[in-house]
Amino acid sequence: MTRKTKVMAIILVMMMAAGLFAGCGQQAAPAPVPEGELSAAVMLMDYEAKWDLIVEQAKREGKVTFYSYSEEPFFKEMADQFQAEYGISVEVIMGDQNAIFDKVAAEGNRPQGTVDAILMGGQNLGKMIDEGMFYGPFAEMVPNYEYLDTVAAYFTEGIAIRGMLVPFRRNQTGFVFNPEHISNPPQTVEELESWIEANPGRFGYAPPNSGGSGQAFVTALIYELTGGAAQYSGDYDESKTAVWSDVWDWLNKIEPNITYGNSNADILDKINQGEIWLAPNWEDMTFKYMEAGNLFQHAEIYIPEGIAMLGGSDDFAVIKNAPNKAAALVWINYLISEGAQEQMNDMIGAKPARQNVVAEKNLISDAEISAKGSTWFNGDYKTYMINTWIEEVGRQ
Repeated sequence: MTRKTKVMAIILVMMMAAGLFAGCGQQAAPAPVPEGELSAAVMLMDYEAKWDLIVEQAKREGKVTFYSYSEEPFFKEMADQFQAEYGISVEVIMGDQNAIFDKVAAEGNRPQGTVDAILMGGQNLGKMIDEGMFYGPFAEMVPNYEYLDTVAAYFTEGIAIRGMLVPFRRNQTGFVFNPEHISNPPQTVEELESWIEANPGRFGYAPPNSGGSGQAFVTALIYELTGGAAQYSGDYDESKTAVWSDVWDWLNKIEPNITYGNSNADILDKINQGEIWLAPNWEDMTFKYMEAGNLFQHAEIYIPEGIAMLGGSDDFAVIKNAPNKAAALVWINYLISEGAQEQMNDMIGAKPARQNVVAEKNLISDAEISAKGSTWFNGDYKTYMINTWIEEVGRQ
């Protein structure tokens, strides 16, 4: 028996014990399997047979309630295709990340909630893992998981996700600029400071409490001005934030010469209108704006050599008390299939999480990300950073 088959056998028994297959037709739920015991039938099942059982149960469940904080048109298009293929309906419900967290948390003590699966950003991830809100580990139950980007599959927001999440897309931030005004964009913190002084009002960013691109920019500054990203790996340690005063001092020094945006979108609008010439933003959002004609076609985005802008992944999770766990697994597997990942890149310009899908629409190459980019620290650092920025910079 292969390692993968053994893992799948163990996971199937965990599913049965957790009630994933409860209520199949008129059959009674399987009795919990005593710890350490595996039935001969389960041990002899091959990988495909186990997945076939999950698909059968998913069809009996017949629906998925899926919450997302972004990409509504894409998910609704996928929901229609998924229903046509499997006969399982998907209700796509939109909300911001905090609202989704509050919804799941409010239902956490119920035997059965109303949320099956969600798209997770980094916000609230640590809390949701710590409070046991996710079902799993389930990643190895999903056939398409083996094709996913290795780093994204194991870590997000500096947290080892241990099979509790499955990556949907990779994302990256960089500096967007207008090459008609900037022929040699700044590469280091020192060069950026000089450029801002020489071009007052032409650099902008979204406050960290208003946009993820602003969070990425301030985090990259923390890495550069306090000795590098490595010190922030692992669990949150508030003592390490004492040196962040240098970052707040730097931001306050440049503040008279910068332009704030109300959001990531507002920053791109300001670039398009010519109000600002240089600003951090998301690669995929920049692509979508260019494709829709909301940002001039000659816009460029890059990762400065000395300001390691951040990237990571957005991930799918199944909720612990989800009423339709099997259907949620089949839905997630569909979304990370080769065809769905190709459509995702085509529709929203994000980098596929799947390694065997080439990003045809690509503004920042993987080579540039590997050479110059960085990844997020623990979400608790991010929360502290946002709150402290408000106090030390935003209110000054």
